[in-house]
Amino acid sequence: MLSTSYPKQPKTTKTMRTLRMEYEFSEADFTKEEAKAVLVADEAFTEADATYVLDVLYRRGHVYYVDEEVYITPTDD
Repeated sequence: MLSTSYPKQPKTTKTMRTLRMEYEFSEADFTKEEAKAVLVADEAFTEADATYVLDVLYRRGHVYYVDEEVYITPTDD
């Protein structure tokens, strides 16, 4: 079931940390499907929730897409 609540900032931060680690260690393209799989495995999201969270992160500017590849927006951290 798709969550209707907007993710809280700490959840977004943890999710980004999880995605960033996988993204940095990925030797091949990091696709939307791989990003969803990472969230489902590490964060215990359903696939629908993972899709929703990726959409929220995209709308907030934390990630961007080129075709089916996911890129993490660089930060000053």
